[in-house]
Amino acid sequence: MPGCPIIINTRQSITLQQVAQRISENCHIPVRITPDVQAYLSVTTSGSTQQIRGTVPPPDTGGMVPLAAIGSSDTTLPRLQGNTASLPELKASGLTSLLNAVASRLGISRRYDGSHITFYYLDTRTFPVTYMDSRVAYNATVVSGTMSSNGSSGGTASDAISGDASNTQTTTVDMKSALYQDVKNAVSSMLTPGIGRMFMSTGFITVTDTPQVLETVRTFIEKRNEEMKRRWC
Repeated sequence: MPGCPIIINTRQSITLQQVAQRISENCHIPVRITPDVQAYLSVTTSGSTQQIRGTVPPPDTGGMVPLAAIGSSDTTLPRLQGNTASLPELKASGLTSLLNAVASRLGISRRYDGSHITFYYLDTRTFPVTYMDSRVAYNATVVSGTMSSNGSSGGTASDAISGDASNTQTTTVDMKSALYQDVKNAVSSMLTPGIGRMFMSTGFITVTDTPQVLETVRTFIEKRNEEMKRRWC
């Protein structure tokens, strides 16, 4: 983060847009506010949970999977206590201190990519799943049978009794290890209700949620990959 001696010390209400403008003017760094932040803050300021029709705007960064491709078309953004679109007062000295104060108090996140500062609410990350489901079939065949023969002969007379009986039984046991489903269930339980989204493909899992949730998912996936690596080695 570049050094910038910006100081904001106000006891009056100040919005995120006003903070972004101050940063751009004093530090000469463009500031972006993603659509999902605007949607999130517009709901939290109402003081109650609302239903937003249509998809929540996806995070405004390159290469992210749109939420519409991952989840349903109706998404509810719950109100988080204390989060509003404006801050009743703000006191911060220095760019890093200012960004941390604003992000934490509004319940959003921020990042600097070398040219822009971005305030965002949701992020999307793809994690590798380094193991696959396994399916094994076991076939067992049991054959049981009897054969008997009894006969006598003499002159022109002949009498013979023979018997041949057999029974074959085949049993198939199909065993499947649903490792992917286990991961899906575990990650689903970590997602923010009504907001988090996930999509699984062969070898990867893509998750859209807040950065805090994504960090929890990352830790879980890495630990699970390591456990399965030790099991199959």
